[in-house]
Parts: sequence; structure tokens; C-alpha cells
Amino acid sequence: MNPVSTFTTPPPDKINRRTTVKHGVFATAPHQTGHTPIQNIHRRINLKHLKQTTNNPIYTLNREEFVDKVVTVDYNARGVVRHLYAAARQHAQQPLCAKAAEFLRVPGCVAVATGFRITRYGGAVESDGLVSSVLLSLWLELRGGEAVIFVEKGFEEVVKAGLDAAGAGKTIVKGLPQAYGEAAQILFNVLDQKKPSLFVAVERPGANEYGRYHNSVGEDITSLTSPVDRLFERMSGWKRPFIAFGDGGNEAGMGLIKHAVEKHVPYGSTCRCGCGEGIAAETTADVLVTASISDLGLFGAMAIADPQTYRQTIDHLIPTTRALFEAGAVDAYRGPSKPGVDGVPIEAISAVAHLLQPI
Repeated sequence: MNPVSTFTTPPPDKINRRTTVKHGVFATAPHQTGHTPIQNIHRRINLKHLKQTTNNPIYTLNREEFVDKVVTVDYNARGVVRHLYAAARQHAQQPLCAKAAEFLRVPGCVAVATGFRITRYGGAVESDGLVSSVLLSLWLELRGGEAVIFVEKGFEEVVKAGLDAAGAGKTIVKGLPQAYGEAAQILFNVLDQKKPSLFVAVERPGANEYGRYHNSVGEDITSLTSPVDRLFERMSGWKRPFIAFGDGGNEAGMGLIKHAVEKHVPYGSTCRCGCGEGIAAETTADVLVTASISDLGLFGAMAIADPQTYRQTIDHLIPTTRALFEAGAVDAYRGPSKPGVDGVPIEAISAVAHLLQPI
């Protein structure tokens, strides 16, 4: 049976606000009120009643909570994201992506640190972090801002390939050496020239208590890593906000929830290199966003900060990722030949990223 036929239309002389709502919105024809059926729907909504029911999760969707839920689904089954998110959420006392979005909303210059090198693929830089950093650059440019991206020296061309594919023409890429003093000098020169007002680290290694950097399986990667996390943390002390995005506990910013990393993450408290500490990062940040994949956390913050610009940006995800792989990036789990992020194919990453668009 056609469900519309179950509506009972009252006689024309009895049609009013009460009977129209009671009998269904299809009870009133356009010629009876001078409005279309859709207009009648809007005219007959009791706004006071609507406000009273919007707190009921049955009728509404809390967008900020929804975004956090999407980016913390354990897509690659690592089994740690729920613990890290719970600790970070307790620290922040609000949805994590929404808190990061508060800082991203203000247009300006943003300094971005990314790039995590994968030893089993010859020290190549992984895609997680690179993809979202490049798309953040485009997002900023569309909003009248700009970015400076910091990566390990020697991987500048990989990032530039992604920027070219995305169409982010204003972004500057700087390569940093492993020596602290040299890296600091390059960073301070950028501060003088571009004056960034915000610092963002995405899937960027974070040093442990002894200043050592580790990958997720407890191996020491200090010789491959520039200490940009410590430099960004120092900027936070100079009243420049520092936002960090991570997924495994060994990234910049995870010092805020070090206790959870040591408890729940493999090698969190004891690594395999013999340094006497674990992979848990000591580096802190003003805001920490934990997600199942770091890129997704940044996508979530961008989607909340400026939904319309996010729509324009996210359509560039797949071609940007393919360009990064062609230039030498790798999937940390699947290697150089299968474009994706943290073992998840890029088509699936794109589908999740599009879920974050305004509903």
C-alpha cells in the first residue's frame, strides 16, 4: 500500500495548524494556503518544540561527536586508538577535532611538520601525514592563508609533487637536518620571514624522555629524524599554539597522554633499542588529536573549521596521494606500489574523508 494514502485529509474548512500537523504535511494542498507543500512544512514547525527536542540524540546528530567517531574507527585493527582517544579526550574535555578546529579557523600562516620514515622500505617517507599536510596547505590557500611544510632534508621533492597535484602554489617546503642547531636556525629564519601564528605536527616522530625517536616496532630511528617536534614544542612556550595529530603514541604531542601510551601501546614503556625507555613520546602540545590514522584526524578538524572549503579540498585527495607515491612516498604497511595510508587503500581513505563533509 502507498503510505501516503494512509493520511486522512480533513475538510477544507477544518484545516489549521493543529490538524495539518496531526494529519501529516501532505494534507494541505498548495491552493489551500498559497504555499507549496515544502513551504507548509517550514511554516508549521513549532520552533519552541524543536528547541526542546534537539538535545535528544534520536532526533539530532552532534556533528562534533560524529566527526570524532568517524576518525577513531579502528580501520587497520591496531587495537590502540580507543585507549589513546579516551586519554586525550579526558585531557581535552571536549571533542578533539573540534578543539583543533578552533585554532585552524583563523586564516594566516601555519607551520606544518610531517614525515615519518619507514626503515623496512629503505627509510622512505610514509604517506600518513604527507597527504593531509598537503591538503591542509590547499585548504589554507583557499581561505586566504598559507603554509610552510617542514620535512626531513632530502624529501622536499616528494612533498612538492603532492602540492603540484593539489594545486597549492603558495606553500613553501623546507628540508630539515638531523642536527638540532641547524634545524633550529632554518626554523627561526622561517619565523622571521613568514611569521606563522600556528604550528601543526601530523604523524611526526616524537622524542622519548631520553631524546630518542622510535618507530612502532620499537626500533631506534633517531639518526633518520630531525628534532622538529622539540622545536615546535618550544614555540608553544612562546605563545604560538601547537596542535599535534597522531595515532600510535610515538608521535609529537603524545607526551600529554604518555601514561596511556606506556600502558596500552606495544613497546610503549620498553623499546627494542636498549635506550632504557619506550617509544612513548615525551613531546607535548597545546592540543592533541588522536585518530586511528593521523591524516583522518586533521581531515576532521578541517571539516569542522570550514566545511565548505573542506568540500573543495577533499576532492583532491586521490590525485594528491597518487602523486606523492609516484614521487617516492610509501604506505607504511603495504609499501610503495599500493597507494594508501596505514594499510588502508586510498579509495577507502577517500570514502571516509567524504563522510566528514557536512550532512
